[in-house]
Amino acid sequence: MNSTSTDTLGGRIGSELKRSGISMRELARRIDIAQPSISKWCSNQAVPRVIYLERMAKVFGVSAHWLTYGEHASGRDEVVIRPRPESSETIGLSLTADSAKRTFGTEANKLSLFTQGSDDMAPTIRSGSLVVINHTINKVIGSGVYLVQVGETKELRRIQPLVDGTLDIRIDNPKRFANEIATDDKIVILGKVLSTVSVKHIR
Repeated sequence: MNSTSTDTLGGRIGSELKRSGISMRELARRIDIAQPSISKWCSNQAVPRVIYLERMAKVFGVSAHWLTYGEHASGRDEVVIRPRPESSETIGLSLTADSAKRTFGTEANKLSLFTQGSDDMAPTIRSGSLVVINHTINKVIGSGVYLVQVGETKELRRIQPLVDGTLDIRIDNPKRFANEIATDDKIVILGKVLSTVSVKHIR
């Protein structure tokens, strides 16, 4: 039985289907996806990709932000995924403000999703994957993958502090060559990657 509670993403989709009188079959046709995916979204067994959230919002005549985050969207007190750190699998569907603190050690409004646009960080983070970024970290704190800004470009890079105080900045893909970043004063640290969610798990 699909939930129509607006407390969850699936519930909001189900509620809008009921309100609009649109069937799952018709919604699937309008947003160009298989009907079983709609059923999984409504029962909170899977999470739709951003492109499908936007298409559904247009069909329902609601904001994509409300459909994603719910009634308290302005406070961003709900995140739509609960990924396992250092994993490419989605193990949950929603993350409240309280569980954001427990899971990631920070408030939900300090987190964001970033889509990796290249295979620079493969096989760790493949092109098209979503990563959870902690924006409370704006300097290098230990080794890890960081979201950095170089000029007008935002990129994911593995950064390791060295004993001489410099930073080793590199990509993970041995088959690719990254644009060289000579010194850390040429980059801006936008946040640190906490978790990776492969898009193949979000349908």
